[in-house]
Amino acid sequence: FDIFTQQVMYGIKLDDYYVSTGEPMKAQLVALDKDGKPSRGAKALVNVVQYEWQSVLTRGYSNYYYTSKKVEKLVSTRMVNFSGGDATFTFIPPRSGSYEIRVMREGSNRYVSSSFYAYRWGTTTTASFDVNTEGSVDIVFDKEKYEVGENAKVLFKTPFAGKLLVTLERNGIYEYRVVNTDKKSAEIEIPVKDEFLPNIYVSATLIKPLENSNIPLMVAHGFASLKVEKKATILPVQITAVDKSRSTTKQKITVKTTPGAQVTLALVDEGILALKNFETPDPHGHFYAKRALEVNSYDLYPFLFPELTGRSRSGGDGYALEKRVNPLSNNRVKLVSFWSGILTTNGSGEATYEVDIPNSAVICALWP
Repeated sequence: FDIFTQQVMYGIKLDDYYVSTGEPMKAQLVALDKDGKPSRGAKALVNVVQYEWQSVLTRGYSNYYYTSKKVEKLVSTRMVNFSGGDATFTFIPPRSGSYEIRVMREGSNRYVSSSFYAYRWGTTTTASFDVNTEGSVDIVFDKEKYEVGENAKVLFKTPFAGKLLVTLERNGIYEYRVVNTDKKSAEIEIPVKDEFLPNIYVSATLIKPLENSNIPLMVAHGFASLKVEKKATILPVQITAVDKSRSTTKQKITVKTTPGAQVTLALVDEGILALKNFETPDPHGHFYAKRALEVNSYDLYPFLFPELTGRSRSGGDGYALEKRVNPLSNNRVKLVSFWSGILTTNGSGEATYEVDIPNSAVICALWP
């Protein structure tokens, strides 16, 4: 049974994960009771915390590395009334950095939270962002993936100030830009193009001006994959077939998708699928799978380049032994597989395929 530790539960929804300083950002708040209904008249304390990092360059036995200590700084606190069970909280980030909104009952030390980044040139301090311990450039995108035609906002968190070379790469170099960092960060916008499908790599090389010869960290690097999608490449597919059918009968199967599309239909016995541990095909996932970076980078400071190590994976399919039931020991069921060949949909986007189901056959999967 469920035990409820509080009468009101709070939730947060941010419109954007990546915002600009000096401009209002809004957070949608909700207060619900234990039954999930709006808690009218509820109150909550809303705090906004900014994280600051005190970074120090430390010398080890054979190399230099950064250590960062995170410090919380309360920048806003306010009581919010939930008259209808929901409320809107507005906050203007004063400086670049990482923030967290916390909603809690007054007098409680427990809270729900949601984080976001704020950035604008000229509002960054040396403590705005954390520093990678290996002295690398951390790359943050404002979204997980992008549609063709959108603009991707990219934030670079750098271990030191300097000049940043940004390249867009995959099987070659598509574009490059040179930007100056603001304290220890920089931001650019990238128009997402068709040729970036299904992903592009953002590469960053940071060069530090030679101001102090005692500090050897003169170059830092960073790589990140930017995911790109195009909704027009995803075809809607719908299969119409009966759930059950008697043996020695004809079964008509209809596939509906975009008019003029070419489809194939496969019907396979569940025993064959169990032997092969076969998964549902995903043609779009295959042709638009993440591609590897084929551009090699060279550096005059190999001592500073982060060490890249591959991970070996081991394991088996023992957890799915129930899928490996051998159907060959049961001779009363005939193993069946059908393939339609290439079918072209008509003006309504439909294609049909008819099969003769043999005696005592079991078919468990249909794939277009």
